[in-house]
Amino acid sequence: DFRRGISHIKPEITKVKRDNFSNNRPQRTMHPTNCTLCNIKTEVPFVPTPGKPIRCRDCMSKVKEGKASKDELSKEREILMKARSKASEEAGIKLFVASLDYEITEDELTKVFSPFGEIKDLHIASDKETGKSKGFAFVTFQNIKDGKKAISNLKNKELNGRKISVQESRQDSSRNRKNRNRK
Repeated sequence: DFRRGISHIKPEITKVKRDNFSNNRPQRTMHPTNCTLCNIKTEVPFVPTPGKPIRCRDCMSKVKEGKASKDELSKEREILMKARSKASEEAGIKLFVASLDYEITEDELTKVFSPFGEIKDLHIASDKETGKSKGFAFVTFQNIKDGKKAISNLKNKELNGRKISVQESRQDSSRNRKNRNRK
């Protein structure tokens, strides 16, 4: 660029050879997957989301024009539902644990929850300024069944002199933070 002067060194990213047909944009990374309608291998320019329909060009036009049969669409729906359930199984379950003793440690909580299954993550909420516990925690189990078992067995259990409350964490709570009245 002449405005930057003669001695300006071009960054490496701009030196990459690009063809004239792509309007000087870098080439997209393609991700291999299977069409959910006809099960043919295809590539898409985004990471496929489990449970969302991904179709090859032929199937996309077939559905758009209304030529896809009800049988094909119902088979696709079954495939998508299986993929969704598998993804939710792999995601695990996040539990909200309330009314904790303010002095409790992560190791103590791990000892309480680990008999029910493999723990993926454990986090005790603490005050940013003081570093002291806020009295609640989040425990994420690898398996949904293990998490449900922990909920039923630990509900209203006494831990360090306090009755703890264990329930499934609401996933939408982090999105609604802007609606809270904080001071």
